[in-house]
Amino acid sequence: MIVRSDAHAAEELKDETAHIMKSKRRSTFCLEPPGTTFARQSLVQSILSGCIPVIFDKQQDNLFPWHWGPWRKGSRVLLEVPKACFASEEALQDCDIISQLRTLSDKRILGMQKKIARSAHALQYALGDFEGDALDIIFQEVRKIAKEEEALFPPRAVEGAEAEDAPLRSSPESNTFITNAAQREMAQHEQYL
Repeated sequence: MIVRSDAHAAEELKDETAHIMKSKRRSTFCLEPPGTTFARQSLVQSILSGCIPVIFDKQQDNLFPWHWGPWRKGSRVLLEVPKACFASEEALQDCDIISQLRTLSDKRILGMQKKIARSAHALQYALGDFEGDALDIIFQEVRKIAKEEEALFPPRAVEGAEAEDAPLRSSPESNTFITNAAQREMAQHEQYL
């Protein structure tokens, strides 16, 4: 599969999605270099297919902290390939990705595959109610932040009302924090919705 230009990549690959996903399901490792952004749809597709993602940048290793963070270690390979590998035509030993992957034991590979099989659903938006899917995790994390913020900024009674009848108003600081945290997390997932 060859993509001729970035501008038409989505259109050219539209009919290849089934083939790509089948290839990922049959593969042990899926190379996931950063693209135009560090968050790539292919990275999530690889994990959901049971393929161990091979990432090449520490910023990729910080993606999806709510969804992938708790089980990231032991579910991916992070290879920091020297920049010289991209600048030189000489094959440096540090540039041989396949040789580096071959150093992983079968036991370690099986452990990564099992961890992905147990946890990958956390990156998927299920069609129905599914406990532990990506949307459920977002709700859990926002609730957790709201509780933490409520402890820091307790609701205040509206002035002039009796204590029992007074509606509670949350502090503006609390709402801003929750909104910003939720927006940062959702921004990483927008392309998958």
